Amino acid sequence: MRPKASKCSYIHILALAVLAIGLVSCGASKEGVSGGGSSDLGSRLPVDTGITPDGPVADCSGASKTELGLNFQVSSYYIPGTQNVAIDILRMHFSDYPDELITTDSHYIQMFRWQEDTPGQRISNPTPVQFYFQRKDTGKLINEGEPESKISKAIIQNMIVKQGSNSGITLNNFFDAHILILVGMDLQYDAMSVALYDHTQGADSIGWVDVLLPAFYANPNDYIATHSAVSLQQLHPNYNYRNGGYSDQDYMNFTDNFCREFL
Repeated sequence: MRPKASKCSYIHILALAVLAIGLVSCGASKEGVSGGGSSDLGSRLPVDTGITPDGPVADCSGASKTELGLNFQVSSYYIPGTQNVAIDILRMHFSDYPDELITTDSHYIQMFRWQEDTPGQRISNPTPVQFYFQRKDTGKLINEGEPESKISKAIIQNMIVKQGSNSGITLNNFFDAHILILVGMDLQYDAMSVALYDHTQGADSIGWVDVLLPAFYANPNDYIATHSAVSLQQLHPNYNYRNGGYSDQDYMNFTDNFCREFL
């Protein structure tokens, strides 16, 4: 089904208290396991210890769609100070986006969570993902207490105004300086659709691209062996390398390339 735009009221997220502490890079040490959120598991692993008895675990994923001008990465979120993984929070970085997003008032992006516990039966949450904009350099949440559910020119301009006229942030460099902190990303959700809209063309999206949500086995063959939904298998970022004779470490290095985009 083609994703449709959704209007929903903003809510305060309890996880904000955790998020306000600041930013932790993907390269940080990973010790211990905890975090809030659902314990209902989908295809994602509830912990990331780097290496498990079944192979290394990928912290980061990504996807792109040239015809939409979209290129982005998604990563696990580690709570600053404790380095414990927050299982219902993820980070997102846009390394490319359509020019219309910052040059027109009609284009916008929304994200939608979905799961596929039974192969061929995708279950989507129609409520768009809520998120905070976070400065890369300071870890500051720009819209603290006011999560957004849409990325548009007007919203980006509002985030720039919140930072003051001397911030040096512009429409053109906004995504270079910020990442998104996604909340409500409970483990039951296997993947996410990132959809592009033009409200002058109606409620249907122009198009979308799906991404597998971390954490998951870095080796696509291990993932395939434990997850029967073909649509999820094909979303694995290393799927096209599954028959290439690569080592577990090679597969881990491939996914680490997505992590580096957050730095």
